[in-house]
Amino acid sequence: LKTMAKCREDGKKRTIVIQGGPGTGKSVLAVNLLMEFINKSLNASYVTKNSAPRNAFLSLLTHSDAKKLVDIKQLFRSPFGLANVPSDTYDCLIVDEAHRLVKKMYGDWNGTNQVKECIAASLLSIFLLDEDQAVTVNDIGTVSEISKWCSSLNSTLKMPAEARLVSQFRCNGSDAYIQFVDDILQRTEENVRVDLRELNFDFRIFDSATELREALREKNAIDNKSRMVAGYCYDWNVKHGRGDYDIVLPDGFKAKWNLQNDTVWAINPNSFEEVGCIHTAQGLEFDYVGVLIGNDLKYDQVSGRVVVDKNKISKDSNFENCKIIIPKSTALKQHLKEYCSQNNIDIAPNYEIGDTELIDRLVLNNCGVLLSNIEYEEELLKRDDVQIIKEFQIGEDNKSIATLKKNMCNKATLELVRRIKENLIK
Repeated sequence: LKTMAKCREDGKKRTIVIQGGPGTGKSVLAVNLLMEFINKSLNASYVTKNSAPRNAFLSLLTHSDAKKLVDIKQLFRSPFGLANVPSDTYDCLIVDEAHRLVKKMYGDWNGTNQVKECIAASLLSIFLLDEDQAVTVNDIGTVSEISKWCSSLNSTLKMPAEARLVSQFRCNGSDAYIQFVDDILQRTEENVRVDLRELNFDFRIFDSATELREALREKNAIDNKSRMVAGYCYDWNVKHGRGDYDIVLPDGFKAKWNLQNDTVWAINPNSFEEVGCIHTAQGLEFDYVGVLIGNDLKYDQVSGRVVVDKNKISKDSNFENCKIIIPKSTALKQHLKEYCSQNNIDIAPNYEIGDTELIDRLVLNNCGVLLSNIEYEEELLKRDDVQIIKEFQIGEDNKSIATLKKNMCNKATLELVRRIKENLIK
């Protein structure tokens, strides 16, 4: 609030970054800040790329009253279209789930970078983020990206120590549970063993998805705060006309992904039978959650490691893969194959080069976010299914290939792929 007053006083741009893990109160803080700024008659908006929390907030606040919806809809907006907003139009933009920002969304023709556009459109920009909750290769909301655009747009960046949120408000207020999730997914180097029996928490592993659903159904009958969720481990068959169900498991379990036209899946009393994905669950919370873990996430008994199989991610998912395919020249294919062999780079049968570390991190983040979006109980189901990641198509431009070969020792990171693709388009 003091920083906002200072911005209004001297007219200079400022940016604040607030970091915190899942359940540390980022969204609660964001909405309360919005309320404070609105009460002071400031032009402020809550911004999030994920439509699920925006729609849930609007539904709860308006109770389907059309007039109220018109009155407050601009308080909860998407970053879509901010590229068309004149500089400093807003006194403050409060950007929640900022790690989910992207360069541009389909149809946002003038958009180039949502981090830049948030900072440009507002005198004070507040980003609330957790880089460990990035879940697709398009997510660019990092501290370094924000810092870069602050320098470019002359916005003073502030990251005070007190702006790092650490207290846990979900998961029955248990930081130990978050440590438990990080430990079983091996997302940190620290080996912190947590005994769930010592926590006021109910964690169950089901061998049957049907049994899991029925256990959740009993809980949901209490207050409509129980849902099933999954990572990108099942195809969207119904959406693409390939069948009546998206998820069919050996025990007779059948279910659909959350309905495409249901914008408030998390609070819709008729949505219990549908399985939610990361986009409809992230940023929201439930009393009880059943997480379906698919074949993209496995445990290797030999190495003792949690391993990610990037070839088992749904072909319908929004993952844009960090693979490079050079499909035309047989000689070039052979050269790349030999180069990869000499430099110990894994290469698939179709001569695909993938950023395996990035894909591993994103799949683990997906699972970690789903496991932490609860308040009291976690029900975990170990299942298998098939997934395939989309591919970047790379042509045979000589300059691009030279760049590719030069940087191949870095396993062709996503930024390299983007640069090559942009060069080809140019």
